[in-house]
Amino acid sequence: MASEATRAARARRANKLFPAHWVDVTLDPAAALEFARAAMAAQHFTPHGAVSNGVWMFRYGTPVDDFFSDVLGLSLIYRLFGRSDEYARIAVWTEALPAGTRLTVSLLTGLSQAPAVHKAISELIASLSIAGVVLQVGEPFSGLDLPSASPGQPFPRRRARQEAKGR
Repeated sequence: MASEATRAARARRANKLFPAHWVDVTLDPAAALEFARAAMAAQHFTPHGAVSNGVWMFRYGTPVDDFFSDVLGLSLIYRLFGRSDEYARIAVWTEALPAGTRLTVSLLTGLSQAPAVHKAISELIASLSIAGVVLQVGEPFSGLDLPSASPGQPFPRRRARQEAKGR
């Protein structure tokens, strides 16, 4: 059985590895997602597919880029130009609130991109604050803490097993 200090240390590490954050805003879901798109684009994350049920997936690179950087050694070339070669996926989704919309961002894959996700979230909160649409900003948390049915859960099957066991 892990001590309370050990569990707290694990939570801090998980927050660094799978960053997630929510912000309540006075915007409709489409406008909130547009703010998120701008913040993600500033960190070179691109939309991957259309918005579906209020969820918009973003990615950095492609699985093909990831493969070729490993096989052909392109990672060195990418790094010379100051760009990461790692692949990452990020979920951004909205939930309706009585007075607006909750916008949530969570890293799904690509642990090396966690600092870029933190920057994107900071830029998103700053741009929403400047526009005067922020109602409340939540504390940063780990995407691992999300329920298994959440679009931002990095390991939904593992989380579902834990929830079934009552953890």
